[in-house]
Formats: sequence, C-alpha cells, structure tokens
Amino acid sequence: MEENLILTLDIDLKNKNICIGEEASAGANYDYKNINDLANKIKFYLKNYYSKEFKIQEKARE
Repeated sequence: MEENLILTLDIDLKNKNICIGEEASAGANYDYKNINDLANKIKFYLKNYYSKEFKIQEKARE
C-alpha cells in the first residue's frame, strides 16, 4: 500500500481553474467560483480517484 500521495495543484487565479494530478497522469481540470467551490473540487477529485485508498487507511486504523 502506498503511504504517500503526491499531487500537483495548479491553480489559475485569474481564470478560476484548477488542474490536479500526479506526476505520471494527465490530470483533471475543474473550474471553480470561490474558495469553497475550490475546496469542493479538490474533495471531489480525492473521492473520485482515491476513495479506495482512503477507505483502506481508515480500516487499518480500527
């Protein structure tokens, strides 16, 4: 099991766009409206691509 998740966040403040990805991935692009929406996009990305990994970690702590 991986112990580190290294992501790159490229936040375009002028155009309100974020690109989230790993070194060996194409990444995902999202538009955002405000800081809360930006946080929700990051949360969506993690749930969409890494929910399995986080569930494994939660079970290991029990």
